[in-house]
Formats: sequence, C-alpha cells, structure tokens
Amino acid sequence: MSVTGSGTIRGIDMHFNTEHVPATSRKVGICKIPEYVETTHYEIDGPGGELINAIELHVHYFASDRVMWFYKEGQLNSLKAGRSYSGIVFTLCCRKKEAAVDDRVQGKPITLGEGSTITGFYWSQHENSLTALGVVSEMIDKSLTGWIDGFGSVSNSAQWN
Repeated sequence: MSVTGSGTIRGIDMHFNTEHVPATSRKVGICKIPEYVETTHYEIDGPGGELINAIELHVHYFASDRVMWFYKEGQLNSLKAGRSYSGIVFTLCCRKKEAAVDDRVQGKPITLGEGSTITGFYWSQHENSLTALGVVSEMIDKSLTGWIDGFGSVSNSAQWN
C-alpha cells in the first residue's frame, strides 16, 4: 500500500503480487500527482493473512469560514491504519504553510462491525486531493488471520489506543 500527499492525501494505491486485479481497482483518487509530492510505502502481508482492520482519518479544520466549499467539513490530511497482526502504520501528509488554517486536527475513527475487516475504500475528491474517505468492510473468520483488532489491542472489536 502506498499513500501520496503534500498537505492533503492525493491518492492511495494498493499493490498486489498478482496481475489479476485491474489497475483501476487498485487506486483511491484519480487526480494528477505532481512530481514534488511524497509517496510513502507500507508492507501488508496479504498472502500471509494480514488485513487492514482499522482506519482513523485526521481532518484539519480551517479557522475561517472563508474556504472553498469542499473544505467546509475540514481537510483530509493524514490517516492511521491498523494491521491485523503486525502493528500500526502511520501515513502523515502535513500542510507546510497555510494562512487560513487553525492548528486543530481531529482524529475520526471509522468504526467497523464486530468481526469485519476493510476490503475496499470509497471517496470523494476535488481536483488535486481527496476530500473524504470511507471504507467497505466484510465479515471474516479471524481464526485464519492471527488477528489483533484496531491498533494493537486483542479483542472482538476495533480499539483505538
């Protein structure tokens, strides 16, 4: 999995060890990515049973109401993803300079149903960045995965530490 951003999340790509998944099904976000943005890569051992089972969005809220309509509910600028048996991944895209930004960033966990895992994403975007992100989840048999829920807590539902 790789996340690309510069101030906001511009795209998320899933990388598979098979060509059976079409390129269009591996990408979140369809914006043009400038050369100056950063891309961070994270290993997820899918063939070994590892899953993404927790997501927390970090939303930056603007101090002024004088922002473009798609930032009225805040700006998606980072996320935290939990993996089922190997720990935590952080993806952080920080806006370096923005006059209209207050220093408030709020974490918004996406709550999954008990025993489910993330199998897909849906999103909205405006030109160069994602403006919202949601997940598609499915029930799975945890006994097959070496499961740790949320961000490092062993239990039956996602836990945010």
